[in-house]
Amino acid sequence: MSALNLAHSLHRLIEDAASDSPAIFFEDQIVTFGHMRSRAAALAAGLRARGLRRGDRLAIWLDNGIDWIVVALACSKLGLGMVVLNVRWSSKEVVDMLTRTRSKVIVTSSTQREGACVAALKHMNPATVGALELVILVGDGGDTFAFDIDQVNLSTIEQTGGVDFSDGHPDDEALILATSGTTSSPKLIVHEQASVCRHAADVAHASGLHEEGVRMMLAVPMCGAYGYTILIAALEAQCPIVLMQAFRPAEAADLINRHAVTHMLGTNDMLDKLLDHSERSPTFPTLRLFGYANFVPSLTQLPAKAERRGVQIRGFYGMSELLAGFAIQPSGAPLLQRSEGGGRPVSDQACFVIRDPESGATVARGEVGELQVQTKNKLRGYLDDQRTTAAAFTEDGFFRTGDLAYELPDGCFVFVSRMNDVLRIGGYLVAPAEIEDVLAEDDDFAAVQVVATRMGTGVRPVAFVVMRPSARLDEAAAVARCRRNLAIYKVPARVFAIDEIPMISSANGRKVKRSELRALAEKLISVEERR
Repeated sequence: MSALNLAHSLHRLIEDAASDSPAIFFEDQIVTFGHMRSRAAALAAGLRARGLRRGDRLAIWLDNGIDWIVVALACSKLGLGMVVLNVRWSSKEVVDMLTRTRSKVIVTSSTQREGACVAALKHMNPATVGALELVILVGDGGDTFAFDIDQVNLSTIEQTGGVDFSDGHPDDEALILATSGTTSSPKLIVHEQASVCRHAADVAHASGLHEEGVRMMLAVPMCGAYGYTILIAALEAQCPIVLMQAFRPAEAADLINRHAVTHMLGTNDMLDKLLDHSERSPTFPTLRLFGYANFVPSLTQLPAKAERRGVQIRGFYGMSELLAGFAIQPSGAPLLQRSEGGGRPVSDQACFVIRDPESGATVARGEVGELQVQTKNKLRGYLDDQRTTAAAFTEDGFFRTGDLAYELPDGCFVFVSRMNDVLRIGGYLVAPAEIEDVLAEDDDFAAVQVVATRMGTGVRPVAFVVMRPSARLDEAAAVARCRRNLAIYKVPARVFAIDEIPMISSANGRKVKRSELRALAEKLISVEERR
């Protein structure tokens, strides 16, 4: 990538790509880099004609698709901060994001989730999203809103036309995304254009995306740090992207072979499902790399299975504050190491230390401690929260990841777990407090705790409640309350009543014995399944 591209905005990553070169394979479409550039320029001009200016914010509530990428490129040309919304969020969660980010525009689809997204917008209270001025609909948009707000189709905005321009600066906001932490209100992470572009170059180089004949499959939601990182790295390398709206194993396996996909980044359960769709060895002859995030620890046999089937896996490490791919395991490392998250930083200007969480002292190599990193490719800060931003860094400038890890003799590190026991549900990080706060609205519950439990359908949250005297659990009502207020993947699979929450005393006070609750959840569910 040229120095000009590196120093500027996201849209410049494809500025010098051949106009007729394929950029995206999506469903039955082949979209060239030239077409992507022209659409992004037209949309940016149309948004400016509607009064949007550098520094404003636009929220995007779309599934993976061509339009998502065009909007991202247009935002970078105009210098808009793009607020990314998960399509599975409830209206309550979306209103929270729109309000806190003061977004002026939201882009969504009238057909998405069978119309659920637009239906959610219709029921929003305009007083709670006062900055919102415009709804842009993708596709046929005959929907109207009960409150006084402009509505226009995306294609109409693009047809406005205008002179091509580039208002975006390296220090402009590139995206704002939410992350689940230890509180019920997610922190809002701000990344800027310059760090996004640097990270794209580093990930592309470390992953071999500049090699001849590379094609990348993107089947992870682009609304998260993982999917977004895959996108920007592929754009920087100017390699074609085989894009999926959502991961479906049989379809993904067919696309890998049909388009000769060489690189795919995803989760270990995605790879497990892909391997089950073919008995060949090698299963995917063109696939050179599967970037591996170990979201389902129970798949202990998968690394050896993948190796036997000719798929090279390499563990990745990242988080929303650093984007995905801060580190990647070396391609020549033993399988056991490559199957673990972590590795060596992709940027030659980045470094890490492992420190004791209590004392802050550096621990010995091989000893577990908190992973702290130093890199230019990091968040600008948490939106409107200087105190939390400052607390996230040590006095010597290292970012506190909140993750446990240990260093290997070769200078790589291995991720162990989150320090605060954040749940991983459906590929997303979920704070138990988000679910617990919703359940705790029921006055019949004296205490609430949520854990993640492996079930037949994957990892799901399970809730435990302690009832107040004379109260009885109405499980259906509790689950229904969660469905109204949370994304579907956060809704507990079961709610169980217990006499008391198991606790343990430690040097830092009493803590919930989550391991005991997880074991109890598995036992109760197993007993019911045998009936």
